[in-house]
This record gives sequence, C-alpha cells and structure tokens, in this order.
Amino acid sequence: MNMQLVKYSEITEDQYEDYIGEWEASGETIVPSASRKNNNSFKELRDAWNLYETDIMYAKGFVPATLYFYLDDENRIMGAIHLRHDINKRLRENGGHIGYGVRPSERKKGYASRMLSDLLKMIWQEGYEKVLITCDENNIASAGTIEKNGGVLWDRPLFEGTMTRRYWLYPCKIRKIEGKPDFTEIIDLIREEWPSELGETEDSVIIQEMEQSYNSATDSVKSLYRDGRIIGFYRYSLWPREDRFPKAAHVMDIALSPEVRHRGWGTLLMKDMMEECRRKGLKTLLSRSYRSNEASCGLHKSLGFSLVKEMADSFIWKISLIEGIEPDNEKL
Repeated sequence: MNMQLVKYSEITEDQYEDYIGEWEASGETIVPSASRKNNNSFKELRDAWNLYETDIMYAKGFVPATLYFYLDDENRIMGAIHLRHDINKRLRENGGHIGYGVRPSERKKGYASRMLSDLLKMIWQEGYEKVLITCDENNIASAGTIEKNGGVLWDRPLFEGTMTRRYWLYPCKIRKIEGKPDFTEIIDLIREEWPSELGETEDSVIIQEMEQSYNSATDSVKSLYRDGRIIGFYRYSLWPREDRFPKAAHVMDIALSPEVRHRGWGTLLMKDMMEECRRKGLKTLLSRSYRSNEASCGLHKSLGFSLVKEMADSFIWKISLIEGIEPDNEKL
C-alpha cells in the first residue's frame, strides 16, 4: 500500500471528520493532542495549525510545530504525527520533538512505524541532527515503534509520577558490519585514536588485528553509517577474555570521522555499546582515554563513568551497567 505523509493544509474537512470522528467515538485520549477538534470548526483548526508553526508560540509558552497526517492510497487518514521544531525544558523531560497516533481501527498494522520512518526521512533531508521522542515505560507498542526506527534509549526518568522512556534518534544507523568487513574504511579513525600505540604500524597489520577481533567470540564490532558510508565505529571485548563467564567488558575503540564530531554521536555510540552489554548480562564496562583527549574525557564524565586509575598519558574509567549500583573500584 502506498502511503503519503501530508501537511495539515493538504487534507479536506471530510477526511478530517472521518478520522477524528472515529477517535472521539472510541472514548480514548486523542494523540497527538494537536490533532484534537476541541469543538472548533475545520477553518478554525486550520488557522490554529497555521499559527502553531510560527514563533508566536514561544510567547505563549510553547514551541513552533507542524502537524502532518498519514494517508493511505484511498486518501483515508490512518494517523497523525506532530513535529515540534524546538523543545523547551518540559518537552525535554517528557514529550520531545515528535508525538504521533494511529486511528483505533487501524492499529497493529505497522502504520505508526511507517509514519515515523517517513517523517524522519523528511527531517534528516532538511538538516535535523537529532530528535527526542518519549513514551511511558509501559507503552510497549510505542517503544517498539521508536526502537524499530533507530531510537536509542537514553534514560528512564520519573515524570509526574510516571516512569518515562526517553529516546534520541539520529540521521545515522549503528549496525554490525555484514559479510566480510572492509576495515580499510576506518584505518584513519583507528590511527587517530591510538597514535602513540600504532606509530609506524603498517595498515595491513592493523587490518589483520581488526579482522581477528571481528571473528573472535569475545569481541564485538559495530559501525555507524550515514548515506551508506562508515562515519564511526566502536569495538569492545568481554573482560577478562580468558574467563568462561565474564561479567565485564572493555572498550577497545570508539571513534568518529572529524566532520561529524561535536554532534553527540560519540555519546550515541557509547550508549548503544552500554545497552548491548546490558543485554548480554554484563555488569561493568571499563574504558581508557588519553589525558589529551578532552572530548573523550568529557564523554566518560557525562555518562557517569568513574575515574579509577590515572596513568602518565591516560585515564582508566569504569561504570556499572546495573542501574543504581556503583562500580567496585577496588576490583579493577
């Protein structure tokens, strides 16, 4: 089925009444709230939706936003999705940049995921670098939709008595390299990350070591892709490697291409690594950064790593992967 994401200005009154009438008859809370009728005429709604896109909303305590509707190949509205072009303090805690909903009779058919995917494709092309989406902890369907579209779970704060999941989404994807990996694409990243260790080491030697790591049962390698090109990667190893049932992991590499740094994507890589380690049942993550690498040191501090050892040229960091448990620094 061919689906189309259209702006509020492109739908008719009949389309809207058919859509919102089903919502109202269901007795459910209509989401996103911007799509609600609130006893307004269609003209009044169109005027309001037009106003919502302007900077006037800042003075009212809100943010500019655009409402879109999702049409099937018969031009019937399947859902609505609301894009906020900015977020304030409250939206950062709960709400985020995007809210969406599917009409009651059309749920569990994949429309929410497709609608969100189409919106994300549009805003990545417009230059958005990242967006925040939140959902209640117990909203498994919404969490699945967000994660299917690349959402990285950031945290689970308590908002007004309800546990909330906060996800950040980016115009890039983290995935394992498929097939035989070509590590020549990330040679420069590896050299830049460990200049003193690698020194004059030949590329072939570095590639061989990476291939061995990739094929190892104890090591994991994932890359960050954008437009089909690797722009970053991470690698970690179960630690200690010789243990049959290791409970920790050690960050071996985490690197980004220069042109995509300072966008929060290093945090994205580290968050993904931490979540993967949690899913494997690991309890602790160890890492190392050069003293001179201020960005790396700042990244570790921002994510809650504890400094457990200082060396002449570098720091050793440690973080517990179990929520609420501090790492045992005595057992490094």
